[in-house]
Amino acid sequence: MNKDQSKVKGNMICVAGGGYFLRANYEEAYPAAEYFNSIGYNAFVLQRRVAPYAPLDSSLDLQRSVRYLRYHAKALGIVKTEIMLSVGFSGGGGTILGAVKNYYGDVLPTITYPDYVPDDVDMLNSDMNAIILIYSARGKINTKNPNFPAIFAASGSDDPMFNTGMGEFFESARRYNKNVEMH
Repeated sequence: MNKDQSKVKGNMICVAGGGYFLRANYEEAYPAAEYFNSIGYNAFVLQRRVAPYAPLDSSLDLQRSVRYLRYHAKALGIVKTEIMLSVGFSGGGGTILGAVKNYYGDVLPTITYPDYVPDDVDMLNSDMNAIILIYSARGKINTKNPNFPAIFAASGSDDPMFNTGMGEFFESARRYNKNVEMH
C-alpha cells in the first residue's frame, strides 16, 4: 500500500501466470505490484488457487479479493476502492477473465457451489473498472456482465498465443465495452 493514501489513484490486484498449476509470483506478480505501487496504486498480489482446484476457483478468489478489499477498506486504511483494476499474466489473465465473465457485480459463488454460505463480504459488488491481460486474451467472450471493464491486452508476435484467437477476443470484447485496446 502507498504510504500517502491521499495520493492513491486506485487499487490494482496482480495475478501471476503459471497456467492453473502454479503461480509465477516472483517473475510476474511481485514485479508488477512494485511497478503499479511506484506509479500511485495500492497493489496487491492474489494468491489464487491452482491445481488440484478448478480454474473457476481461482476466478472466485479474485472476486473475493475485490470484495474483501472493499469490505475491509476502512479498517485497513485503503482508499479509492471504487477504482479496482487487475493485471494478469497467462493463466492469471484467465483467472481475471473468468471473474469478469462469470463472477461479476452481485453474482454469488452459489452460482457454482450451491452449498456455499455467503457472508457479509459476499454482499459487496465485485466489479472492476479495468483489466490488463498479458498474453492471455483469446477466444470469444460470452457473458451477461452489464458492467464489463475496459481492457488492455498485449501479446508478443513470437508468443505461440499470438494470432490464436486474439482477434476473435477483441471483436467479442468490444460488444461489451468499446474501451478495448489490443497490442
